[in-house]
Amino acid sequence: SYDHLLKVKHELEDRFGKINESLEVYMYEEWFEKIAKKLEIRNVRQNEREVVIELPEKISNCIKGDKLFLEVYNISQNFRLRYENKKIVISLVLKGLEDHFVYYIVPLMDKILHEFLINHTD
Repeated sequence: SYDHLLKVKHELEDRFGKINESLEVYMYEEWFEKIAKKLEIRNVRQNEREVVIELPEKISNCIKGDKLFLEVYNISQNFRLRYENKKIVISLVLKGLEDHFVYYIVPLMDKILHEFLINHTD
């Protein structure tokens, strides 16, 4: 969870001083991998223009598109959504982002895991 990440970051900074951004990005990447595993995400693509995440059909069926649209828009206007082959495809356009893309993707994936899917999967 985000709280756990902050706790670990705080502990590291207490012991070793301020952590650099590459370590923080690594922490977010590890968090993303755990979320992706829980959501059974198998398809993530990245190129110089965008990061694309394809949610599995089982997960896509549990998400209301309008609610997801509002959430992604609140995080960044660089997100794009589409529905393809019964799957939600989330794209994050990298151009114009102020921070590393993981700072946008991970909070969204965490919201999907904890808010959209609560009481929807067994």
